[in-house]
Amino acid sequence: MTYRMVGPANTIDGQSVFRAVATKIEWQALGVDPTVIRDNCERVKGRFEPYQGSRNGEPAAIVAYGDSLKETWPHLKDFQTIFSCSGAHQFLLERGIRPTYHVDSDPRPHKVAMLGTPHPEVTYLPASICHPTYFDLLERHSIPNVLLWHLVFFEPDIYALLPRGEWLMTGGNTVGPRTIKMARLLGYVEQHLFGFDACSGYAGFHFNAPKKLKEFQYKGKSYLTTHNWLEHAKMMFEDLDRMPEVQVHFYGEGLIQAMAKNYTRTPRGNFPMAVVKP
Repeated sequence: MTYRMVGPANTIDGQSVFRAVATKIEWQALGVDPTVIRDNCERVKGRFEPYQGSRNGEPAAIVAYGDSLKETWPHLKDFQTIFSCSGAHQFLLERGIRPTYHVDSDPRPHKVAMLGTPHPEVTYLPASICHPTYFDLLERHSIPNVLLWHLVFFEPDIYALLPRGEWLMTGGNTVGPRTIKMARLLGYVEQHLFGFDACSGYAGFHFNAPKKLKEFQYKGKSYLTTHNWLEHAKMMFEDLDRMPEVQVHFYGEGLIQAMAKNYTRTPRGNFPMAVVKP
């Protein structure tokens, strides 16, 4: 089996192979039908394509929805290119800042309300697992730029739903690190990260906000977080290890920002950022 890869290829006995982190979703627990992948592929004609040219030296802001965004968002006025994810889209538009791109990958319907009113000058990058009502909303507002993309699933029945010849994005289960990776796939290697906290909560209302936070000590300071947030933070830094060409700058105060101050890249096995399904 052969793949086209973005990023260094893995090899075994001199042959290229595909080895990466895939996504695991508890479909029944979430009440989601994975066949929406097939339906959304038929519905949306545009596709996300990795940029094949040289790296882009322009700084790009990657905006998550952590609580620190409430303090740091004015700095975003200095950026020409902004990637938002999760609730950051509506948060920024309400403050007169238009994202260039918006990324979503959650299959649950509450993401439609969190998106807010779409903007005709934003390019929307929803995963093919997003809920059908997400695409209903984009269609009602006649959004011209919608580019679909796919997650990698290793379950045979889910993998079979993914179309041949299209890009599959590797990675774990959270949209913030995915947005970092997608910005890199578009050539942006100077990235400024806002709202990447992994603690305290969100910059505004969130339908899936944790009901209980636990105290976590890091370098003598206490942070309120969850097990999932800690795992996502670990996964994000491991992703950055595999993208040594990406320079990251963190804004605000939070657990991830504190970890970043002590972060040094660790050489890891080369995982592709994206592959084409043969």
